[in-house]
Amino acid sequence: MILGNAKLDKIPAFFIEGKKIESVTELKLLSVHISHDFCWESHVNAFYNKVLPRLYFLKFLKRSGVGSNDLLYFYITAIQPILEYVYAVWNHNLTAKQSDKIESIQKCTLRIICSDLAVRMPYNSLLFISNIESLKQRRVTTGKAF
Repeated sequence: MILGNAKLDKIPAFFIEGKKIESVTELKLLSVHISHDFCWESHVNAFYNKVLPRLYFLKFLKRSGVGSNDLLYFYITAIQPILEYVYAVWNHNLTAKQSDKIESIQKCTLRIICSDLAVRMPYNSLLFISNIESLKQRRVTTGKAF
């Protein structure tokens, strides 16, 4: 993979022992999707799709009568780590749209967990009730310490 804004049609061929090495525009390394232009759209989409089955399971737990504290614990242990996995690598280059997409997962989760309280409640209030920070704020705070 050639990193940067090189024209894809002008990339030279690479050979090892006479065999041509395939050129790719994106690769997955340690569950991080890296594209040649360092655009994180494919990475955000990949973990967004990875989280959706867990959100479905969270809804199932809610319908089964699991308490809000246990649902929040499930979110913090099974969903939030996926959303924050190696974010120090990709956080600085997120677009506002990508950041909002990531934040929408937490919004959806909190609406599921606090559904008996959260009829049209603002997101900031849900964060306060749940005693957690927004994902964006967590990235900024931890990024300063990193």
